[in-house]
Amino acid sequence: MANAPQTTVVRFGVYELDLAARQLRKNGVRIKLQDQPFRVLQMLVERPGEVVTRDELREKLWPADTFVEFDHSLNTATQKIRQALGDSASTPRFLETIPRVGYRFVGGVATNDAQVQALPASPTQLRAHSLRLKLLVALSLVGLIALTVVVVARRDAAPSVSGTPRRFVIPTEGDANTAFISPDSSWVAYSTGGSEFTPSITLWIQDLHRDEPQRIAGPGRLGWIGWSPDSSQVAYVDNSTLFRISVGDWQPVPVAKLDFAHIHRLSGTWSPDGAAIVLAAPPGHAKLIEVQVRTGSSRTLLAPDDADFQGSYWYPQYLPGANSKKILYVETRDARDQIVAADIESGKRQWIAEGTQPFYSPSGHVLYQLRGALNVMPFSAETLSGTGPAIEFRRDGELPTIAANGTLIYLSQGGGRQQMVWKDRRGLEVGAVGQPQETMALPELSPGGDRIAAIGYEGGTSSVWVHEVARPAKTRVTFGSIADRAAWHSGGKWIAYTGPGPGSYDIFLISADGSGKPTLLVSTPYPEFPYCWSSDGRRLLFNRNQALGDLWYIEVDENGNPMAEKPILATEFDEYSPMLSPDDRFLAYASDKSGRHEVYVRTFPDGDRDWVISTEGGQQARWRGDGREIYYVDATGSLFVVPITLTPEFSPGRPERLFNHAETLQARGHRYDVTPDGQRFLVVKVLERSKSVIRVVDNWFTELRQLEGGPP
Repeated sequence: MANAPQTTVVRFGVYELDLAARQLRKNGVRIKLQDQPFRVLQMLVERPGEVVTRDELREKLWPADTFVEFDHSLNTATQKIRQALGDSASTPRFLETIPRVGYRFVGGVATNDAQVQALPASPTQLRAHSLRLKLLVALSLVGLIALTVVVVARRDAAPSVSGTPRRFVIPTEGDANTAFISPDSSWVAYSTGGSEFTPSITLWIQDLHRDEPQRIAGPGRLGWIGWSPDSSQVAYVDNSTLFRISVGDWQPVPVAKLDFAHIHRLSGTWSPDGAAIVLAAPPGHAKLIEVQVRTGSSRTLLAPDDADFQGSYWYPQYLPGANSKKILYVETRDARDQIVAADIESGKRQWIAEGTQPFYSPSGHVLYQLRGALNVMPFSAETLSGTGPAIEFRRDGELPTIAANGTLIYLSQGGGRQQMVWKDRRGLEVGAVGQPQETMALPELSPGGDRIAAIGYEGGTSSVWVHEVARPAKTRVTFGSIADRAAWHSGGKWIAYTGPGPGSYDIFLISADGSGKPTLLVSTPYPEFPYCWSSDGRRLLFNRNQALGDLWYIEVDENGNPMAEKPILATEFDEYSPMLSPDDRFLAYASDKSGRHEVYVRTFPDGDRDWVISTEGGQQARWRGDGREIYYVDATGSLFVVPITLTPEFSPGRPERLFNHAETLQARGHRYDVTPDGQRFLVVKVLERSKSVIRVVDNWFTELRQLEGGPP
């Protein structure tokens, strides 16, 4: 009997696998696929519809004398197969993962021009296959029983293949502050820990088919995280360097050194072809910078047409298309955020909506945040315009990203609340002040003692809020995406604060009732933070953060207009938190010049004498109204008092511990204030602990159709 013709080409969909030439082709065009992934794919297509176990793959393709990490190598090989086929682990068209068992080729194949679902098998092979499947089912049931508790708690993160939306939370190692899903929905990259200016952020990768996340980088000063279009790489910024990591390899590769003084809030996007990464420059620089992934070379991709533009660019994202030159981004102007679509080649720019954090959805929509809520708007990438009204679909959410199959993830704050309270010198709570907010910090009593300025997080933004002492009422003073550190003018009419500006994080002056536009006081490429005014209201003392902190002051005229800037203390050490005595003769500040952070006092403005105040570490110095006591906080969150003798000369006494309030006092910046008589202290109390979580919605496209009034 003649031998049957040997199969050399296997076809599935628009792909064909040429076994003789060892080539994978799509519509006749060769697709690069390395040898080991090719051999895995060949073994799967030779048994379509069957489960090929991991053990079988190891025995045939990874010989026993080959010293490799098998799980890592096989996962990498299947990932490369999915990339080559444009396939997804969550909604497979060709390669299906059988968790903890193996893989199955689910696409119909054709050999010798005959379409089949499975290659012929002999009765013996069928019986063996049946026994193997029964064994696999039994083993899988045992595994499922063991995993039931985890699945109930975690809701197995692999997106459902049904059309019903399904919601669950990804547990994280600490509070999440960024999260991005890969385009193929297999992975989530997220970061935890840290704060706006605290370098203790950690980067994690969560495989949505496994239980535990993997730590990739940190803790450090990490910024933006972003996935490549093919989901094979993730990029991130650490300190001032851009890195990329390949999936499965997990080894950071430096791409470029960034010439930015402050990079924590950098946002960015990969180009559609994966050849470049576009980053938004820090506040005030107002430009998008394109960095070539292979060479590290960079150029300005987009900048304002107006030479006098004062503002920032944020959150760029390329619109779809292999060679797309269209991009979404946020333009912050006059402390307000607006979403803009731009055609880089033609120069066309189109205003889309007020809001921030835009993300283009494959459904033809733009997701974005507006005043703490997530909105969705129908959008045409062709005309760069909205095609219908926006709809609010999540009340509490930020940083939305969505995979090609409709899996949506976003961050949610989880509903914590904080409240300002009074404490006496024994640490006993003696009253509440103002209204609770999601997060609040840096309380500052007004010169008259009737109002408090504080930084409050509400509606998705941090702003300066003014709370009344006599009644639970508050007024929002600043508007925009970020505000930090408020300092009352000595007359109580104005408030100085930090916000995004033309330089970096700059200092502005605004009316204490929130009326009018802010006036720019200080602007450099470095972040600056106001702390106190001289008693005559003509000098504002501030901290300038370069590599280390320096102390400066700026003179203003009677109308609050900026005049000359002058340095107070600029050394090789970290100096910060300047606070003048009530008579302006002495300056208290923190410095690490002894090897740890301590509180010092020096004469002002000449600085010819210097005294150490704290003895076991300290920061956040404040004065009593008559200058005869200094208060500070140590590393444990305990508040101390030091008696001060002013005549015949300045002399500090022995520090005495008053009370501990570690829950909100342990940080830089003044986390408390004190009444002029030194009897009551204003601190922030945690009412409900807020934790940022990563929320996932499977099959969000179905929910979107329902939101728009269409069939589910």
